[in-house]
Amino acid sequence: RLINGAGMLLQGWQLDQSGNIIDLNTIDTVSVGTQNGVAVDTTKLEIGANLDGRATPQTAAPLDFSAVTTASFSLANAEAMSLTANAPDFRRPIKVYDSLGTPHSINLNIMKTSTVNGWAYTLSSADAAAITGTTDVIAWGTLSFNGDGTLASATVSTTTAVPTAVTPASDDSMLATLPIDWSNGASDSSIAFDFGSQDVGNGFTQYAADYNIQYVNQDGAEVGLRTGVSIDSEGFVIASFSNGATQKIWKLPVATFANPNQLQARNGNAYSQTSLSGEFNLREANKGGAGRIEPSALEGSNVDLGEEFTSMITTQRAYSASARIITTADEMLDELLRVKR
Repeated sequence: RLINGAGMLLQGWQLDQSGNIIDLNTIDTVSVGTQNGVAVDTTKLEIGANLDGRATPQTAAPLDFSAVTTASFSLANAEAMSLTANAPDFRRPIKVYDSLGTPHSINLNIMKTSTVNGWAYTLSSADAAAITGTTDVIAWGTLSFNGDGTLASATVSTTTAVPTAVTPASDDSMLATLPIDWSNGASDSSIAFDFGSQDVGNGFTQYAADYNIQYVNQDGAEVGLRTGVSIDSEGFVIASFSNGATQKIWKLPVATFANPNQLQARNGNAYSQTSLSGEFNLREANKGGAGRIEPSALEGSNVDLGEEFTSMITTQRAYSASARIITTADEMLDELLRVKR
């Protein structure tokens, strides 16, 4: 639990797993010891890869793609590509995480089709027992490229249905949602798979060069232990973990008063409510007239040091002058007494 220099306990609103306030009407003592670890499930997967534009369709069984087009590519073809015993043109394992922090390996399998600038792909589980269902295929579809090697279009299916076209977003990014039902009790995953931007070479490309993975980015992480706690300017108490994840666990309210000048000072740079200050009103930082929170800051004097030094020098000079007047007056009295004698 967090305390100030006088031993007073910090109070705040408790947050849910999504970082939202559970109850605005209830504050409690901020306790950070209960959040010992956290796992981060994968929600986004980005891949940048070049497919060899010099490739021709395989003709040998069991992956004879000499007659397979991007329009005729079927689930049976996708399942054959995903089998470990078979060898697609390109295969790359990718690690993702479920909500329990368990790592899973997903294989990206790619084959050249007989369609000009056309390719077929599958995303499959390397361990069929890890996912619920009758097949280890998570998603399957096709890719088509422009004459300059950039991605022209993509299709996707996460069921037995025929793949449908991926609609580019407003920024031309092409995203497909991959639902995965894990068999280990973890919550179902929903992973946004990013093919790259349409007509831009920032994701999948097709150039006359070797197969190559430029990058694989995913936002999941295994279970991490708590390594620290921080507070930001909005009042969020944030726990940091060894896996690089962070989680908002509390939010500190800012108390406002009708007459803050009548608050009573307490030890530890704290103030308490009085009958003259009025009732407190809890607000979120930076909202409703409440100020922001200054984390990792120590309250100091709020006076203007230059002005105070000037006043001190002026006062010191005035004191010296007054002292000289008194000394002179005393000397004059002494002289007057001597004259009288």
